[in-house]
Amino acid sequence: MDCEIACRRIQELRVLSIAVLLVLIVCGCKARQDDHLNVGLAGEGEAHGKDRVPAMVLEHDMGLISPGGKHAHTFEIRNSGAHPWTISQIVKSCSCTATRVFSRTIPPGQSGRIEITYHAAYQDQDFADSKSVKVEFSEPDAPAVNLVMKGRIRHLLSLSPSALNFRRVGAEDAAEQWFEVRNFSGRVFKTMSVTSEAKWLATQVVEVSSSQPRSVSDPLQLWRVTVKTDPKQLQPGSNAAIIKVSPDRADLSRQVKVWITSSPPFFATPRQLFFGAVSMGAPARRKVWLRVAPDQAGGSDRGLCSLTHTLGNRLSLRWSNVESAHWEFEAILTPQAGDRFIEGEITVAHPNKALPELKIPVTALLDSQ
Repeated sequence: MDCEIACRRIQELRVLSIAVLLVLIVCGCKARQDDHLNVGLAGEGEAHGKDRVPAMVLEHDMGLISPGGKHAHTFEIRNSGAHPWTISQIVKSCSCTATRVFSRTIPPGQSGRIEITYHAAYQDQDFADSKSVKVEFSEPDAPAVNLVMKGRIRHLLSLSPSALNFRRVGAEDAAEQWFEVRNFSGRVFKTMSVTSEAKWLATQVVEVSSSQPRSVSDPLQLWRVTVKTDPKQLQPGSNAAIIKVSPDRADLSRQVKVWITSSPPFFATPRQLFFGAVSMGAPARRKVWLRVAPDQAGGSDRGLCSLTHTLGNRLSLRWSNVESAHWEFEAILTPQAGDRFIEGEITVAHPNKALPELKIPVTALLDSQ
């Protein structure tokens, strides 16, 4: 009897355990379904929230700014929502802008102020520039705001180009370039002086137009300055000069830098011969070009131009081309026994004794292999 009662109780406990287990399984599945549903609704809500809050863009036109100058403007951001907006971060697109935040919290229906100071680069070019500052808020219903500063950078008296590079010219060649002077000051200049202390430069100024500008890109006055070089006044090699541009307002004066390289009346290319590593019994060849100004040539007979050198039987020279202003000869180097490092010089004498002799160094190293 006691055994039957014990067996019955064991069975009842088993049934109760199975029932409890089934209840726990059902509840767990239901909780997971609810969690998935909540996550889905939350994600949809966030996505729709972002769609409902587009970014705002506020722009300010700074107008004309001189290179190296600065311009400050205060933007007002209005909170059109029902809750305060708190600035979380400010992202600048350029280190040339500085920001000042008057308050990091904007109450509903009110406006917050942010001052942006733009520092223009010191460049002579005339160019348009635009920089932005992004303001982000902590609240999800607050939009991101892009504050844009745009303007044009140039001098009130603008030069185009602001420098002239004539590069290399022949000793007998005159060169010519020009630049423009543009008046954006808003005031009409009665005079425009363009001068240079360099004797090899000559300038001529012509006023092209003087009218009321139709847009911010149009100057009030425009001059074209023609710059010519005098080859007789140029020194062989590099020459540099400064042209002063002065209107009847001294504080707006500008300068134009000028560079030119003048070839001497008689020169060689290359100026020195380096044969590198040479082998015994194997002739090495190099070419040399000679150029002489046409008014200094005097004649094209190669016999009138002498070639001498200091390397004895190691070096031989022969003409390969002769023109009135362009001569060419070939240098043939043949190492001899006992040579290790070969060093010498070629002398070229033009029949026009007014032209200096050319000295062309010659070097070579004997290959040890």
